[in-house]
Amino acid sequence: MKLTTVPGLPAPPAPEVVAKTDKCISLRVNKASGTDEFLKFQVGYSEHGYVYYSWSESKTFNSMLYVVEGLLPNTTYVFRARSVDTKMDLCSEWSSLTPYVRTFTEEEDVKRSGTYYEHALRMEKEKKEMLQAQITKLTSILNGPSRQNTEEEMRGKVKCHENMLSSRRIMDTSIQKLQSELKDQACALAALKNQRSRDEKVISDLLNEQEHLQKIKNAESTNDAKHVEEMKLLREKLNQNELALCKHREQITISAAKISEYEDFLQEKQSKITQKEQEVERLMADCNRMVQEQADVAHAKRIELEDALIEAKASLEQQLDINTYLREEVTRFREENRHLKNQIDEMDSKIAPKLVALEEENWELRQSHVKTIELFRHSVRGSEMNDGTFWKTTSS
Repeated sequence: MKLTTVPGLPAPPAPEVVAKTDKCISLRVNKASGTDEFLKFQVGYSEHGYVYYSWSESKTFNSMLYVVEGLLPNTTYVFRARSVDTKMDLCSEWSSLTPYVRTFTEEEDVKRSGTYYEHALRMEKEKKEMLQAQITKLTSILNGPSRQNTEEEMRGKVKCHENMLSSRRIMDTSIQKLQSELKDQACALAALKNQRSRDEKVISDLLNEQEHLQKIKNAESTNDAKHVEEMKLLREKLNQNELALCKHREQITISAAKISEYEDFLQEKQSKITQKEQEVERLMADCNRMVQEQADVAHAKRIELEDALIEAKASLEQQLDINTYLREEVTRFREENRHLKNQIDEMDSKIAPKLVALEEENWELRQSHVKTIELFRHSVRGSEMNDGTFWKTTSS
């Protein structure tokens, strides 16, 4: 299905990663404001590459959650989303890219445990290590072994960043413990306040009863012994009530002291929490500053690398021109050699018959020379023989 991109169709925000395993990642896609209900979503994902992205697109879906399956373990991916009108075959622009998301290895998928916050810290650490490896590689390519001290300083900064992140996690854990303690103490304080209100109610009842007894005592002071016995009973009750009142007052005093202690403790804990929050804010500011410095350094290194690549490209073009010129010269020399070879072949074809004729003449001359030498030898031998017979006849 071919889709036509329409700029007026609202694009959704970047997808959010909800969960992941070694082979799938769950995404949440929120609708943009003013989006019709009949619009569907489509997710695009790609394995993060060094030079380019090769995107894969999913099927259209209606729900806010979508599971991207068929991924590779221990691989980094990026995701994006867009709105799709299946009736008109229209689509919006792609949303912004998500941060790099790495799938679990098979061992991590089996052994993964802990909270989402710990998992996010692990992902942040892995991303930071990958960024540090790229920065180290670029630095080694650009600077060579002359700037090892700079790399050591950067490793020290990264180690400091890791320590800050670990201290931040410890502080968050301590803050959560303090908050749970504060909740327990607040519950205890509320229980003490309820007990205090009940004690005050009992005291008010006792005071009312005492006033009632006092009125009865004043009204029946002129009565007989029966009334005196009743007054004795009432006095005994009054004494008992006064004792109970004293006990309740002591309990109220103890409760008030405990409440004041809890209030002081709460103020101390609140001051500690404020101090910890200030430390966390300071650490976050330091972390952001260090991350920004690393990003600036990486940007500067990238600019230097681009300049070096441009220079290398220029030198490569110059070398290609030289190679082209040399190739043309070699071609010309080959043509000249071929022409000279043809000329030599022609000369050989002309000279070869003459050489054959000369060799035949030379052979004939040699044969005639051999015959002449043999005749000369025969003539010399004949003359020697004639001289011998002459001397023999003269001596005889």
